[in-house]
Amino acid sequence: MPGPGYRYAGHLADLNAKRKPLDIRCTAFFAVVLLLLLALFTQARLEIGFTSSATGRAYALAVARLLTLPLLLLAVLAVGRAQSVNLLSGLAKAGFSTRIVLTGIASGVLMRVATWSELTARGSFGLLDAAAAAPARPFRVAIECPEVAVLLVTLVSRVIVVPLTEEIIHRGVVQAYLYRLGSWPAILGSTGLFTLTHEPGTYVWIAILGLLFALQYFRSGYLWLPLITHASYNGLNVIDEHCLQIAWNPPTTDLPLLGVGSGALCALAASLGLTALLTRRQWVGRPEARGPVSRRARWRRAR
Repeated sequence: MPGPGYRYAGHLADLNAKRKPLDIRCTAFFAVVLLLLLALFTQARLEIGFTSSATGRAYALAVARLLTLPLLLLAVLAVGRAQSVNLLSGLAKAGFSTRIVLTGIASGVLMRVATWSELTARGSFGLLDAAAAAPARPFRVAIECPEVAVLLVTLVSRVIVVPLTEEIIHRGVVQAYLYRLGSWPAILGSTGLFTLTHEPGTYVWIAILGLLFALQYFRSGYLWLPLITHASYNGLNVIDEHCLQIAWNPPTTDLPLLGVGSGALCALAASLGLTALLTRRQWVGRPEARGPVSRRARWRRAR
């Protein structure tokens, strides 16, 4: 009877076989990359213009994304149509299920918990330079949301437009095209480009998130799981930045806070570990891609 290792190896072989490279020409691939760079440049210029007109930076960035990213997505889809390739195939109904939705939401929440835990741990051990220069503050939580229009524009931008555009481009185009070089080059390549398209100060966490999204796409075979995870994480990020006002800056004389810092590190490890477990349990939704089945299992199915 084949053991678990044999079944897992067989599953990985079938999994790799299912990851066929995106059938577009090299020129079309680089055209998508150039369109992405052009959209980022235009977005930055619009953001600067809106910010200089007495508009908040976060709101200006949300409006700039709403103006540029839909046009970018339409242009990329047009490139795919010119190559007779449906770039929306990763959003096929076959890859959507209640389990995918719940897994994506749970993964997004866990990654946001990991972000909070990492920030708390750094503050507890005195590793935040900005906190050291700021006055000490006791722990306080308040809910103060901006105007409804500002919050709505930001949510639509970061929860719908940004995840949809980025997942189709970085996973549905870049990663799928790079599969011709192998699974890991594709995963790392899409993660690298995804990281470089964000602000330099956020590279570490963006790289972790990009790697998670790439692995989710590789494991599930569809864009639904990374898309829902991305949207969930961004939604919590918007609420955290715009509505949930948390203030805590312990005096430097009390640092390090070993108890708080150790608890935060445990929460960080637990959230990352659970996210990795959820990602590992995502198999291709096709029976033939789940590896060899033992004789006993086939006999039970026959009965």
